[in-house]
Amino acid sequence: MTPRSAAFAIPGDINTVTGGYIYERRLLETLHEIGHDVRHIELGASFGDPTAVDMAHAIDALCEIKATRPLILDGLVFGSLDTAGMARISAPIVAMIHHPLALETGLDAARRDHLFRTERDNLALAAHVLVPSPHTANILTTQYNVTPHRISIAQPGTDVRGGARQATKTPLILSVGIQHARKGHDVLLHALARLRHLNWRAVIVGSAHDPHHAAELADLVVTLGLSDRVTLAGRIPQDALETLYAQATVFALATRYEGYGIVFDEALAWGLPIVSCDTGAVGQTVPQGAGLLVAPDAPAPFAECLAQVLTDADLRQTMADAALTAGAKLPTWRDTAQIAGAVLNRLGPAQHPRKTPTPIGRSLDTYYRDGARTARMDRLNAQFIGAGQLAFDIGAHLGDRTASFARLGARVVALEPQPHIHRALRLIHGRTDNIALIQAAAGAAHGTVELHLNSANPTITTASQDLITQAKTAESWQGQIWDSTVCVPLCTLDQLIADHGTPDFVKIDVEGFELEVLKGLSVPLPMLSFEFTTIQRDIAMACVDRLGDLGAYDFNISLGEDHRLHHATWVSPDAMRAHLAALPHSANSGDIYARLRP
Repeated sequence: MTPRSAAFAIPGDINTVTGGYIYERRLLETLHEIGHDVRHIELGASFGDPTAVDMAHAIDALCEIKATRPLILDGLVFGSLDTAGMARISAPIVAMIHHPLALETGLDAARRDHLFRTERDNLALAAHVLVPSPHTANILTTQYNVTPHRISIAQPGTDVRGGARQATKTPLILSVGIQHARKGHDVLLHALARLRHLNWRAVIVGSAHDPHHAAELADLVVTLGLSDRVTLAGRIPQDALETLYAQATVFALATRYEGYGIVFDEALAWGLPIVSCDTGAVGQTVPQGAGLLVAPDAPAPFAECLAQVLTDADLRQTMADAALTAGAKLPTWRDTAQIAGAVLNRLGPAQHPRKTPTPIGRSLDTYYRDGARTARMDRLNAQFIGAGQLAFDIGAHLGDRTASFARLGARVVALEPQPHIHRALRLIHGRTDNIALIQAAAGAAHGTVELHLNSANPTITTASQDLITQAKTAESWQGQIWDSTVCVPLCTLDQLIADHGTPDFVKIDVEGFELEVLKGLSVPLPMLSFEFTTIQRDIAMACVDRLGDLGAYDFNISLGEDHRLHHATWVSPDAMRAHLAALPHSANSGDIYARLRP
């Protein structure tokens, strides 16, 4: 079989010295060596907490890959790429998951939950998943709903085959890992502080991946009185690292979590006893007899194990022999590439190659592909809704506002009445824990309502016959055709409040039916927005009046998709009516924001 062409998307500098980047660089190189034409796509370095610009660029670049060319997605990209954007990718996707992003050290609860939901939803879109260890495979099957047949374990290869030992007079404790909280160098330092009575020196090799944490480690060395015995070497050349491996007495990494741990393979290949932590895949990577493992975040037991290796020559030699034996059996990068290549070769073309954009596809382009628009929308919405608060999205369409509210940490109740749009909305947000999706319209009373569907432009499907009438004579609305109808359930804002609680913010975008929605509300709410069009100014003014019946509100306005408030200060109802009356017809549409006075 001719090796399959593919693409491999990796964020930032592929020569970054971390286990994940080393794995992906060597896999890319070796896939080339065994005959696969693999195109390297460099994406923005901000993944897995991507900026809006990097997100938009990534989606654009990945959507250009042909459906016949499988796409391997680095885990930082895969776990943080917007699900709606990933759904637009035509190429069959192979996720490269070193470990789920939600398991990273130091995340707050909201960020951890967001990453979990994003990666879980994105995994539903992957044709196959590559993982480095059985441990990661088990997490994906038990916690992320990935069926085992879609997972292949491609253990990292190794270029290291050891070398001549260079024993030193003072025993050397070697640790290799980036200066990041997950690597547990702080725990190692506290353990070393307990061993001042023994003869040793220690070198910690690894770049300052987290500068703040690196500074804390430097301060800790001084605070613990270890400056004369511990060297924070940072990133060093490969030949210098090999010299340290040759001189080392023991390899120590007090890691808090590893999805595999390539440095353990390097230590095994050099025949080093290993002291580490029984967490993640470490117990599968470090064979029995070659290492002593303790619980993470436990300096005292870690120190005891180091002391055993340093002081017991027989134990040290037994562990070294076991390490050398295991190191000799490690796979090569060619072995790893052959596993990945077999996955690429057996993947069929994408089931749904890109064709002329459908109306839903155009909506996805409009509402999810523009990173700058998304950033403006989040900045605007952050003024009205925040973590732990409740938002109603009335007329959610494909849920770009819903997504914004959720990114800001809010709970969201989203209403979308169109059956086919609601199905798409479920695919995008249906597995998101803090989003409740309801297929219904909102209006003045409980019951049903007839929707007039615009199949070519579903964003302007409406329950308002008056909108359709006004559109027939409006120049900017020419060519719009409402070509069918459907009867859908109708609920009220009062009913939603009874079922879900009082919202902190309500967004209403229902194409001329906004006044009917507000008629179904009997209590003032802190903050609302409703869409307006210049062909129905009377409806917008009536909405201003309706809110005035409920409470004392001030107003602001945002035109089109600008997502910026027009007025520097909020204005009175009369001033908002005057502003609406003065708008040119070319303004077309926008959103009016209403804020309840204290």
